[in-house]
Amino acid sequence: MHPMLNIAIRAIRKAGTIIAKNYEVLADARGKNIYLKNEYFININYKVATIINTIVQRSYPHHNFFYAKINKKIEKKSHFTWIINPLDGINNFIKCFPYFAISIAIQMKNKTEAAVIYDPIRNELFTAARGRGAQINGFRLRCSKSTELKHAIVAINFLVNSKKKYIFKFNLVKKLLDKDIDLRCTGSSALNFAYLAAGRIDADIAMDMAPWNIFSGELLIRESGGLVTDFRGSNNYLQSESLISGNAKIVKLLFMEIHQTL
Repeated sequence: MHPMLNIAIRAIRKAGTIIAKNYEVLADARGKNIYLKNEYFININYKVATIINTIVQRSYPHHNFFYAKINKKIEKKSHFTWIINPLDGINNFIKCFPYFAISIAIQMKNKTEAAVIYDPIRNELFTAARGRGAQINGFRLRCSKSTELKHAIVAINFLVNSKKKYIFKFNLVKKLLDKDIDLRCTGSSALNFAYLAAGRIDADIAMDMAPWNIFSGELLIRESGGLVTDFRGSNNYLQSESLISGNAKIVKLLFMEIHQTL
């Protein structure tokens, strides 16, 4: 196994216990109609980040680190950077909707070499190392081989932040539903990518994606045999913040549908 991936797994599992325990506390509080303050959830992000940082820095004290959500950076002028999202799908977590995850991407010179996505509720660990494939709990992952849009399951991940984009998204969703495509919106981009790599869904369409939400999932998808492209058919999705992913046939079909909507 990739040595850095080994450390990432150890760190993410430890961090996952914090999220799982706090989820139980939150579920119990909601059952009693007790609603916790926003500071509680901010603190969880910090706790997760601290645990991961402590474990990883024991082995790699000279690496760079970036923590999403809390916007913390540790710059050491290294070729290696660890990009951590402590809690992807935090709104789901707040509502006790059990679809959220921790993600870690390890980059060398801005190229993702290893990735981990962990669902602490289901104890599902999705891992990938460049050129070595992708796995879930040690078993090989392969993306869906579906070649038709009809009855395909497609995850969508949209943020509405402008009237123009809202209209485009509305028209695109209508077009996809008209094609008998079964849409899913989990509220966690990390799990969307992980489920795509596992073949549980056939494709994913995302817009307004922050780069840290893409890195780990992108490697998982590629290492499971899938493709990732932007709405123009190029690899510019980090700048455009929009992407299509799935197997080659499904991506091509969705690309055509999107272009008819643009």
